[in-house]
Amino acid sequence: MDYYSGEISKLIEELSSLPGIGAKSAQRLAFHIINMPESQVESLSSAIISAKKNIFFTIIFLIAYKLFF
Repeated sequence: MDYYSGEISKLIEELSSLPGIGAKSAQRLAFHIINMPESQVESLSSAIISAKKNIFFTIIFLIAYKLFF
């Protein structure tokens, strides 16, 4: 039985898939995120995306550097 809307349930599901985050912690994080100002949520999501992209390119650079130097 779903106690929350589809969007909240999806957010909880995604958060609980992170290492060390159980269902209860995921619920707490989800409701904290929902209550944050939209600008802060955008900043958080932007930081996550930026870190993901930059880490990927950094790893590629380091691999290429090791291959050629």
